[in-house]
Amino acid sequence: MVQFTSACCQMRTFGYRMKKVYNHRVPIKYQRFMDHINPDDIVAHYSRDDIDKIDPRKGERTYKDAQQTMGRKNFLLPNLSDQDLELNHIFQQELDRQRAMVARISKIRVVIDSKPGDGTELNMNKDLSTPFDCARHIHDLLTSRSVVAEISPLETNTNLLQAHSDDKDEPNKMNEQSGEHSAEQTNNNHIRPIYWDMHRPLSESCRLKFRHFTDTNLSEVNKIYWRSCSYVLGMAIRLAFKDDIKVLLHSWPKPNVKSGSFVYDVALNLSEKWVPAEQELRAFTKVMWDIKAAALPFERIEVSRDVAKRLFATNPFKLAQIDSILTNESSHNKVTVYRCGGLLDISIGPMISNTSQIGRISLAAVHPFESDSDEFKGVFYRFQGVSLPQQLPVSSYIYQNILINQAKRLNKASL
Repeated sequence: MVQFTSACCQMRTFGYRMKKVYNHRVPIKYQRFMDHINPDDIVAHYSRDDIDKIDPRKGERTYKDAQQTMGRKNFLLPNLSDQDLELNHIFQQELDRQRAMVARISKIRVVIDSKPGDGTELNMNKDLSTPFDCARHIHDLLTSRSVVAEISPLETNTNLLQAHSDDKDEPNKMNEQSGEHSAEQTNNNHIRPIYWDMHRPLSESCRLKFRHFTDTNLSEVNKIYWRSCSYVLGMAIRLAFKDDIKVLLHSWPKPNVKSGSFVYDVALNLSEKWVPAEQELRAFTKVMWDIKAAALPFERIEVSRDVAKRLFATNPFKLAQIDSILTNESSHNKVTVYRCGGLLDISIGPMISNTSQIGRISLAAVHPFESDSDEFKGVFYRFQGVSLPQQLPVSSYIYQNILINQAKRLNKASL
């Protein structure tokens, strides 16, 4: 049994007592996440009026209450800062505004290409119904295991192909903004499918295939999983440090599963370089486990320049990335923003359906590095983690001695 205190780590095993003392060079909120997050304590918000009337820190609305009264759930982690709550207010206002723009509901055809439900045809609401809603009409198995939706146009529908023909997989130099794969028609009339978030509304009639981790041809699904793990790592970094440590998330590089680790680059206001102890790495890992246990969905919206800069006004790195994204013609003057657990980040996605689909996850290493770019100079920290999906368990020996050891090596992507 491991017991954490503010100054030391005590380990007791088989009657022996071993005491190791180390200094916390960077204070981490151990006690804040010592207990698993109770789903009943997660606050659900759905509209601007809800945010105005309910104090999420008092837990006046619980997950179960919201599940009984609302079909679409947005979750906020407990103990969010006042600044994060204000940013969620802005995000929710924009989300409500976009939903209100669907003045007249029209129907679209969705043909299911997955088992169970292969060949089923559904009439869904345009710009309102999501792949997750379609899965709920078929079987609970699809709602729990489906990571992302793969959509392709119907034979009689070319609007979907034309709407995404300009989207390209072009990441920024530092920030991984790619991931939405366009529907492209090659010389042999093969249409490249579009990977679509499970909670993103469908805009056109389409064929829909639900992808999961025991499926075949998992190259793109693995990248989506790695990208989502980087997002969760960024959440853990923001939540784990004490308030007197200023944390500025920079970006993560384009996901590369072969590298052995997912990454997030972070700037910390420290007077000297920080080399975390093993117990501190475990503290970050504990936060990520609590996030995944909360089953938080990933929500996506596309916002204008003004809204994006309001959402990330306190982060100069994100502000610079917003300007870089909008210079790309394929962005259509929109910035894609995700929300998970009340914490926001920029990525074109897609992401996995929710954090419960993450299996084992660990922070393997933190590497300091110098940046001499024209925009930002100074010391950054590259946080590197490793994870496996919930559907793909492995032995502890393989995970601890092979995967984690490989993830500890410096990932040189985009450095």
